[in-house]
Amino acid sequence: NSSRSLGLAFVESLKHNPRCVTLWIMSAKNEMEANKNMSSARSIFLQGLKFNNDSVKLWTEYFRLEILHVEKLQKRQLLLNACDKPTNESNSDFLAFKTAKIVFVNALSSIQLSAATLKGFVDVTTNLEDADDLVRFLFETARQ
Repeated sequence: NSSRSLGLAFVESLKHNPRCVTLWIMSAKNEMEANKNMSSARSIFLQGLKFNNDSVKLWTEYFRLEILHVEKLQKRQLLLNACDKPTNESNSDFLAFKTAKIVFVNALSSIQLSAATLKGFVDVTTNLEDADDLVRFLFETARQ
């Protein structure tokens, strides 16, 4: 399986280059896109942050991953609702970008926040429907 081989290549490369942020991002994206494994993608970002906790790019891409995952689940929920299937209300916190918000708060404790950094996080939300609450959260949290 070529996807598995690519995953193994990332593991080997990251052993020798743990400070290479781009490799961490590519590895996590591979897990999410090719392998459809959000849990593994999340783990890769968390491992990468152990070595690169001060990387704005890594934090921003981790935030993006969480946003994309919620978008995917929201679309799935819309399809289920269209078919009159009951949805799980316990997902409401998650679908309100709670995990992405936690990532942002944790990023603020590790990176220097500048206007450009904040803009990078806000830009991730650009194509989201109903992103107003999330953007408001980003600004309010950054102001604190």
